[in-house]
Amino acid sequence: MDMPILFICYVDCMPVFFALAVLSFLAARFTEYNSEGIAL
Repeated sequence: MDMPILFICYVDCMPVFFALAVLSFLAARFTEYNSEGIAL
């Protein structure tokens, strides 16, 4: 009975981890092209 709950939590958390990965990638690209090198 625990597997569906874990699966639902996993599915619900996937967009959050994906968004964090995208934001970290965009931040790396931004700092790469930023002349001042300001890290967000």
